[in-house]
Amino acid sequence: YIEPIMKKNKLYIFGAGHTGQALAKYALNFPFEVVLIDDRKEYLDDCTVSEVNKMHLPFGEALKLLPFDEQTYICIMTYSHPLDRNILSFCLKKSFAYLGMIGSQRKVEMTKKMFTEVGVCSFDELENVDMPMGINIGAEGPDEIALSILAKIISIKNYKTTSLKSVQYV
Repeated sequence: YIEPIMKKNKLYIFGAGHTGQALAKYALNFPFEVVLIDDRKEYLDDCTVSEVNKMHLPFGEALKLLPFDEQTYICIMTYSHPLDRNILSFCLKKSFAYLGMIGSQRKVEMTKKMFTEVGVCSFDELENVDMPMGINIGAEGPDEIALSILAKIISIKNYKTTSLKSVQYV
């Protein structure tokens, strides 16, 4: 009897703050290998869920070590707008199933303007980035925000599309 080895969906969470930890915890209930990445050891240590893979490295170093493919789901939610933008810039050039960045509408508009003006990517490429991340459910607090993000990721996974425009909600 031979059983095929299926590649597992990977969820990379950049930022181990309260929302990142909540997302990691909830995502374990779904078919994701969860990797929580942060350059702050104390935040990773706060995450007590043993099934979560933790990477304590500067974000730039972690990015060079992580494999990216069509089963990679990426959530960017660090403590710094410039760090978020650097991670986003790197990930835009990789294969992924989902790429999202947390932030206010102002942060999103500034990022789009900066990226298109300096030639990081085109406006069309940015249309496939979920920012601000998640489904708008009026979420308040880390747990609700994490659930809104996870709901969006699951919809992308189940509809098997990287186009945010083709996902439908009922």
